Amino acid sequence: MFKVSKKLLIVPVLMLSLALVLTGCSSGAKQDANANAPQNNNQAPADTAGSSVPACTIDVVNGSATVTLTEKELGAIPAVTLKATMKKKDGSEQEYEYTGIPLAKVLEAAGVKAYTKVSAVASDDYACEYTPDMINAEGSILAYNRDGEALGNSGPLMTILKEQPSNKWCKNTVKLTVTP
Repeated sequence: MFKVSKKLLIVPVLMLSLALVLTGCSSGAKQDANANAPQNNNQAPADTAGSSVPACTIDVVNGSATVTLTEKELGAIPAVTLKATMKKKDGSEQEYEYTGIPLAKVLEAAGVKAYTKVSAVASDDYACEYTPDMINAEGSILAYNRDGEALGNSGPLMTILKEQPSNKWCKNTVKLTVTP
């Protein structure tokens, strides 16, 4: 029997390992660079040139019917700008200027004519319930802009009810569920 040096075995083993690693990394399947990035299902891929509404969608659920509005449909509705005061958990208050679409007009665009309540649902399933009077009140909007900027962690869409405490506002709103 012959004796093989350990040093001679190391080189082929390293080369084989390297070849397997390189082959595994370039297996022909292309992987999206953002495949492991957190996904926001409220984002819609679209060109928003000429529109100040960011890329987004909102589902309006009315019984068994669901209408999905994109930034294109939302951008066709005249926007309003208003000042509203957010009351923070620590008791402090901060006034912001919000731009968005009146909630009543969003429901109208989705074909909703009558309802007894509407629930705004966030991406984390947090929900706020609104009466028709709250929806139709001046200053009740689906906001997409705060102080001239996108909403950041609060958006892309957020319900603002100027006459209601800020715990009735729904950040990251992805759905409006209508109760007839």
